[in-house]
This record gives sequence, C-alpha cells and structure tokens, in this order.
Amino acid sequence: MRQNPDYILKNLQNTPYLLPVAQSFAEHKRSLKLNATGVYIWQLLEQSPSLEDLLFCCARHYQVMEEDSDRLRQDVLSFLSYLASADALLDFEPKEDIFSRGFEIAGIFIRISAPAAYFPKELAPFASSFQESPDLKITIHRNFFPDARKGTLLLHTPELCVMDCDSEYLLLFPSLSSLSEIRLKKDGSEAEVSCKDSCKASSDTAEAVSSEEIFPALRTVFLYLAQKKGKIALHSSSILFEGKAWLFSAPSGTGKSTQAALWNQYMGADILNGDLNLLGLENGIPILYGIPWCGTSGISSTKRVPLGGIFFLKQAARDKIEFLSGDKKRLYFCHRLISPVWTSEQGERSLSLVDALADKLLLCRLYATRERSAVDAVRAVLDTPAAP
Repeated sequence: MRQNPDYILKNLQNTPYLLPVAQSFAEHKRSLKLNATGVYIWQLLEQSPSLEDLLFCCARHYQVMEEDSDRLRQDVLSFLSYLASADALLDFEPKEDIFSRGFEIAGIFIRISAPAAYFPKELAPFASSFQESPDLKITIHRNFFPDARKGTLLLHTPELCVMDCDSEYLLLFPSLSSLSEIRLKKDGSEAEVSCKDSCKASSDTAEAVSSEEIFPALRTVFLYLAQKKGKIALHSSSILFEGKAWLFSAPSGTGKSTQAALWNQYMGADILNGDLNLLGLENGIPILYGIPWCGTSGISSTKRVPLGGIFFLKQAARDKIEFLSGDKKRLYFCHRLISPVWTSEQGERSLSLVDALADKLLLCRLYATRERSAVDAVRAVLDTPAAP
C-alpha cells in the first residue's frame, strides 16, 4: 500500500488535512482531516510499508502493550479504510482481520490466532494475558485448503477420522459441515484449523459456527495435549462438596446431570461441570481442573479443586452403593474416558494415569434412583472415616 501522490499534507490553521491535487482535485475528491496519529501513519506510508511493518512501527512509537495489540490493529485498519475510501491510499486490500488471544486451561497456555468471530464465547472465562511461550498454538483459517496429505487411517467414526501423517495427525470431522480439517503436530504444540466457505466470519452466522463447530473440535486438540501432560478427561458431571470434587460418571442419558442437580438442590453443592471433567495429580494429590467443554449442559467452571472420588452410575429402583475391587475400579474408569486413544501408546498413557489415580480415590458403583434418597446413600458413604 502507498500514498496517492494526488494528496498533500497541509496544516490549515494548525489543523492537519490531506488535500486533493491534480487528478483528485479535478475529480472533486474530498479533503481528509487528520489527528496527530493520522499524520504519523500518513508519513509512514511514504515508505509503502506492509501492514505488519506499519503495525510494528505504531506499537513501538506508542508503546502499545501486547494485550492492546488487537485494539491497535483495529484502529489502524479503520484509519487505512478511511484513507482508501477517498482514494488517498492506493493498493490497499483489507484482509480479514486476524486476532491473537491467550487462554489458560488446566495450567496449559494456549494462543489462538483467528478472525474475531471464530473465538468461541465459551473460552472467555479462561482468557489470560500470559507472557510465557504458549504450550499450544492454534491458528484458525477461513477458505484455506492445504495440499492433500497421504497417511495411515487410525480410526473412523461418524464424528471423527484420524490419519497418521508422519510428523502430524490429520483430523477430519464428518459431522461438522463447516470444518475442513485440523492438522495437529504430534508433540501437541501446534494445530492448524481449516474452515470451509460456509464458515464466513460475518455477523451472527460466524459466531454460531464458532460455538457449534469450532469449539467442540478444539476439545479434541486440547485433550490430546492434556493427556501428554498427565491429565485425562472423564465423561461425568461434578459437584463441589465440603472442599472436594465428586463425580458421577455414566453414559449419556443415565442421569449423571440429575444426580448433580439433586446435590445442588438438597445439599447446596456447586455444580462444577455437567458433562466432562479433567483429572490429574499434583504432588500425589488427585486434582480436578475446570475446563470449558461441558456437553449440552452449559455448566462449566474455571476452578481447580482436590478430587475426592467417582461414583459410576447405574439407574435402579432403589439406591445402593457397591465398593469395587481393584480391577473393576480401573475397568469402569477406563470405560468412561474421553481422552484420545488413537494409538496403543496413548492407551498405555491413559491406563498409567488411571492406575495412578485409582488407589487415591473413592471409586464406587452407584445404583441410584432420581430421588433425594440417592443423595442420602452417597452422603452416608462420604461421612464414613474411610472416605478420602
């Protein structure tokens, strides 16, 4: 981009203006009033800089902090569009504005670069202005179709296909019409998300696509890296009671959200997550980490709290607690995992984490009704001295 030579910068009674001359004057182009920042940018345009060079100079000149870089980009693009609207700026092709934002989830630092409308609103509570290098860099593209890759098919379901392509995994989401693919480095440090044309970053449509399709796809990427960092995800609801998290784990439709709601109603327990929980160990202590993914429950939390135990739920006509043997503890645990098991190595890693957690937690089979009596049955177990 460059200045139109048919405009000159002049002060009229100490007020700076860009005045049309030559052909622009003959075509009755309008004059443009500038402020001090506008004058500075106009002078930079004498060198025909790239947009990134222009932003760098402005950030350095005005000492803009990293957390304000998105606002700077918006302001500069708005001013350039103002110049271009009067033909004072030539060769300016405004591109879709790309923003970079940081998030911290379960101690994992994530940097996402994407058009503004592509940032899922569910991530907002996890926003972070961290200065460290991110553990995971995610770039979301629109209408970007990388070269086709050949690889080995690892799994194929209606929701997810995974291919091993040497140094990266290729993830395809057949049920998500607006996502083309995700390319995930095997070390989990970078992911490239490609959206199809139907995922346009404009108004309400883009926000809906971000929430409904990009957000759940990012869960797959996050859980891959989380597993590498010693954290596994369990399909479960969770409550906070007397300083510890307690989980109800079961297949969809069994009533895990109902049990959490009963505890909220009768015991005043906070519901931490309605569908998915991330677990790990810190100094030998089981921990539950808040994550934004929560199925259709709409209930999630940023809290990090000690984990007391897990109740593997089964609907029943009367309430009963079954204490599990060591092998059944691990078996039930493994059956409810959501963490990726694309390879035998991932399976071994998950099993190792389950093994480390199993003997430190209260793990029981809960045969439960949907009544207050189910709460009382669990409470009786928690009140015994043997409960963690």
